[in-house]
Amino acid sequence: MRGFVGVHRRWPAALLGVLLVVAACGGDDDETQTAAPPPASEPAAVPAPEPAGGDEAPAPAPADDDEELVLTIGVPGDIQTLDTCCINFIRSHEATLLVYDPPVIHPVVEQNGSLVAVADELLPRYFESWEEHPDGVTYTIKIRQDATFDDGSPINAEVVRFWIDRNLNTPGGAAWLLKNIAFVSQPPEVIDEYTIRLTTDAPSPMVMQQFYMTSSVAIDPKLVEKYATEDDPWAQQHFQTNMENPSGPYRLLSRTPDQELVF
Repeated sequence: MRGFVGVHRRWPAALLGVLLVVAACGGDDDETQTAAPPPASEPAAVPAPEPAGGDEAPAPAPADDDEELVLTIGVPGDIQTLDTCCINFIRSHEATLLVYDPPVIHPVVEQNGSLVAVADELLPRYFESWEEHPDGVTYTIKIRQDATFDDGSPINAEVVRFWIDRNLNTPGGAAWLLKNIAFVSQPPEVIDEYTIRLTTDAPSPMVMQQFYMTSSVAIDPKLVEKYATEDDPWAQQHFQTNMENPSGPYRLLSRTPDQELVF
């Protein structure tokens, strides 16, 4: 198994693109695998002209701010699914976190030269704040009022209620986390446009912690309704291979199964 990492300069846009390339896999002899090609070579440098007068050299030209950087990353396998309800393995988590914004996230610190998440702390993302009530089973959660999908529609309390309801009613890792880690069996109550009240069946120290998983990212209810069928009421077949109207920093441009994904 062999992968590669490279940075390429392409395309006029002030963006960073990500290319996940599935590395070659084979038998026992790793030496038979074809190494990934090196990054495309940069154009040869053009010598600066001699100064018109005096000994002072001209100032260097400014960097091209419209030049896009493409990061190519070799990974040892393809994604399992793009549907947030049913992600169980790391490749799908990596892809989803590029495209969707999670409600909370763990802070990251450097530890012995590595970046490590602080497991007992949470930072707000589109969940702005949360309060655990004295009964130990009720949580009031505030949602950021400027959180939106790509088309500008808000990620609000109804959207959060919807995706929790969808997760509870689909056979994937999301339902397992809600039911077995957070002890949630019912979707939250909508208090106002940006507030929900979540009630668990029993106290759990992991209620808010489990929301950092990619199964807790918001998907657009309009699209689920659009692609739902009588046999597939939660549009799982469509979302297994599609990411539409997301909320995060990247967009899935193309996918060639078992070869590459371009964000």
